[in-house]
Amino acid sequence: MKNVLSYTLMAASLTFAACGSSNYGDSREAEIKQIRENAKQQLQTGPTPVPEKIVYVTKDKEVIKEQATLNDNYFKIDLGDKMMAFYEGQQTSYKITLRVQDSDIQMKLTAKGLPTGAEFRDISTAQSPNTYELRWTPATNTISYDEQPPKVYNATLVPVLVSAKTQEKANTVKGLSLEKTVFFSLFRNQEKPSQLTVTGLDKEVKEGDVVPFSITVKFPGVDANSAVKPSLSPSEDETTQVVGSDYMEMDGARYVSKDPSRPSLEYLGDYKWKFNRVFDTKNMPVENQKLKNGTVANVNFTQTRIALRVVSAFNASPSTVIRVKINRPTPEAPATPATPTTPPASEAKPQNVKTAGGKK
Repeated sequence: MKNVLSYTLMAASLTFAACGSSNYGDSREAEIKQIRENAKQQLQTGPTPVPEKIVYVTKDKEVIKEQATLNDNYFKIDLGDKMMAFYEGQQTSYKITLRVQDSDIQMKLTAKGLPTGAEFRDISTAQSPNTYELRWTPATNTISYDEQPPKVYNATLVPVLVSAKTQEKANTVKGLSLEKTVFFSLFRNQEKPSQLTVTGLDKEVKEGDVVPFSITVKFPGVDANSAVKPSLSPSEDETTQVVGSDYMEMDGARYVSKDPSRPSLEYLGDYKWKFNRVFDTKNMPVENQKLKNGTVANVNFTQTRIALRVVSAFNASPSTVIRVKINRPTPEAPATPATPTTPPASEAKPQNVKTAGGKK
């Protein structure tokens, strides 16, 4: 910018000198000469440099590294090599040890920022001093239905100075950053549901019966507050042949329906659920019994097979198979009219035979 200004002034001065009056004389020529000298000097020196300010930045990570080294001189927190993992509805605990490196000081370990229901307690003994336990039984549904596990938590472990041999050492320890953040993961309950228990349905029923029955199951991790309740899935089993016979096992799931007189699903507490159903052979036509070759058997019963399974959003019970034989009434044969019988010849009465002379 200064160069441009110098050239402009120089040009203006020259123009003025050429066009102006001669009264200015030699003084104007001297001024023009001085302007030229100044412009030449400006071109040689260049623009004025911008002053630089040097700022020294201290790296935090170097300070942290030094701080960690100092802490290790006094104590270490031992979490073991395993990852801390917890499961909904299950109590899990982990042992944590505070190892004091300096015999001139005594310390204890505390915790803050724990999730609801978690406990941190001192379980030290003479054989295992400075030993602590993190215990937690996460409530069911802590992980919401639309969350993807694991759910990660963190807590802060804080070593606290109990005593020191010298005040100088106590002041040194108190000046350190002693807190340590630990992380742990929460998963949904991985326990499998129980086997199903079927009550009220016998192995044999009569055609035309409507039999109420119930299925109960324990489904860990699913209670009355769960977003998705368990559901019962009756289905036709893959096995279709009665063992040791030529008969097929017919589909029994077609006769299972909800009981209109009772709640379809009841929560019994402690993750236990009850399904109320009926086995209806009155409103659902009974199939004819078939042989394994697919032809209809000439028998008065139908052997059925049902596979029952309870499922929820993230788990399923083992399949339970039940068999129900539907007995069909034998039609009565029409009455046959009685046929008269002829007595044997030995039992026939002798007839009167007339002979000559009128004697028998």
